[in-house]
Amino acid sequence: MDKSQDAKGPSKESIRHLVSLFNQGKPLKVLELSQNLISQHPKSFILWNIIGAANNALGKTNKAVKAFEKVTKFNPTYPDGFNNLGSTLREQGKFKAAEKACSRAIILNPNYATAYYNLGNTFKDQNKLKQAIEAFKKAISINPDYIDALNNLGIVFQNQGEIKDALECFTTILKKNPNFASAYFNIGNVFKEQGDLSKAIENFKQALALNPKYVEAYYNLGNAFKEKGDLKASLKAFRQAVSLKPLFAEAHYNIGNILVSQNELETAEEVYKKVIAVEPSHVKAYINLGYVLKNLSKFDEALAAYKKARAIDPQNAIIYNNLGNAFREQGKLKEALENYKKLIYYEPDNPTAKHMIASLTGDNTNTAPKEYVERLFDDFASRFEKSLVNELGYEVPKTVVNIVLNQFGKNELGTVLDLGCGTGLLGEEIRKYCKKLEGIDLSASMLQEAEKKNIYDKIDQVDIMEYLALETLDFDYYFSLDVFLYIGNLSEIFRLIKSRNQKKGKLIFSTEHTEKDGFCLEKTGRYSHSKKYIENLCREHNFSILHFSTTNLRKENDNIIIGGIYIIEF
Repeated sequence: MDKSQDAKGPSKESIRHLVSLFNQGKPLKVLELSQNLISQHPKSFILWNIIGAANNALGKTNKAVKAFEKVTKFNPTYPDGFNNLGSTLREQGKFKAAEKACSRAIILNPNYATAYYNLGNTFKDQNKLKQAIEAFKKAISINPDYIDALNNLGIVFQNQGEIKDALECFTTILKKNPNFASAYFNIGNVFKEQGDLSKAIENFKQALALNPKYVEAYYNLGNAFKEKGDLKASLKAFRQAVSLKPLFAEAHYNIGNILVSQNELETAEEVYKKVIAVEPSHVKAYINLGYVLKNLSKFDEALAAYKKARAIDPQNAIIYNNLGNAFREQGKLKEALENYKKLIYYEPDNPTAKHMIASLTGDNTNTAPKEYVERLFDDFASRFEKSLVNELGYEVPKTVVNIVLNQFGKNELGTVLDLGCGTGLLGEEIRKYCKKLEGIDLSASMLQEAEKKNIYDKIDQVDIMEYLALETLDFDYYFSLDVFLYIGNLSEIFRLIKSRNQKKGKLIFSTEHTEKDGFCLEKTGRYSHSKKYIENLCREHNFSILHFSTTNLRKENDNIIIGGIYIIEF
């Protein structure tokens, strides 16, 4: 603030006292003392300037604008008044008026670095990046040590993808002021965008070392750790962010997402409710809350959450997908079908919608779409084993390995390919009997879980058909457990294995068993296969059935899913 005054204004001592109070962070006291002075000196532009600054500091931008307008009225040659007016108008989103005010300040004082800086920010907020760069550069040319201008220039360069120039700005700042935390923060953002998460994390930590209350640095650090797969460190960073800013909705939301991935659904439920309390229009929080509630078997509450999301964003296709899933799991197939059709309305090519509509209308397709299967298991990967093994009583891998060992009476199976290896449940059971064990799966998230176990000699993310058609096949055994549940027509798989494997071998697989003819797309979205269908395939492709038995695959709601176990030789 300019400390000068007109000849008829308040005393210099009064102005100095108000400025001192303002600089001490006491804007309320400034306004209190200004009331008497302004009544005595209603045309004092310098007093109105102080009143405008105090109101702006309190977030009272409307009052601030009125005060600064009086400054420009009572002294139209005073550049500070126009600059302060422009800065406040920008805060209100009144960009054209802000540009005009800042430009007027520059006309009055062509070497006014702060006015160029505020003009640059006004351009930046409107995504007028070229003009913003020019304004920031002008501010820096006037004042080479203008740290804030250098910082914002770097941010604009980053937004334009001019990474080298952005980093040059931020490193120049650190040469001038090694303790400027925002520069490290912005360098971290650059590296994060480039995928160099280690350097991003290093710089976010440096920013936090300089400013331990830097909420945004904790938040971005949490995101970087999350992308790197370190969920423990990510969760810690997000929690530090909300400890400093308890109403930080996005940080709470990310905490909820990590808790879901760790299968801590009850805690996640409370976190999503906290997000909604802070930000009642947070659609994603309602959607994820619905997902959590559905998996906690709180179907009515889940439906209520999805309907809240729909009320806020009625064209959000994900909501109709999730409503369809929730109604289907409740056995309300008519309502499920209505929502899948709504999903198709908004996304005509949505593979999940097409597949589920087919399952509910009796259209017996040949296979589930790859995109559907991949997303299904990517979403389920972190909870897969706990849900399937602990909650649904899944023991198929152990059952199958025991059948194979008893059938052939040997403990050496040679080379084995696990088709659809998932998280490695079969691999854990069979590893010690294999000379070489490889696995493939469509879901990257499932493979990440499998990799942690370090049981496969090689794993690949690839579609089964693509792998069998293109790769060199030289295996003694092919295992495929709970995979053909998502493939109806198995003829091509049998043909490729038979025709392309370089030696005789065996295919061991499980199905959802049915007494119907052929294969059938069930209302669950999975396929069932009859023994007669498998026998016909074996005759067609010259396989021999060495073993068939039925077993309990898993629990589903209050029912037991019956499966078929096959060992066939080629």
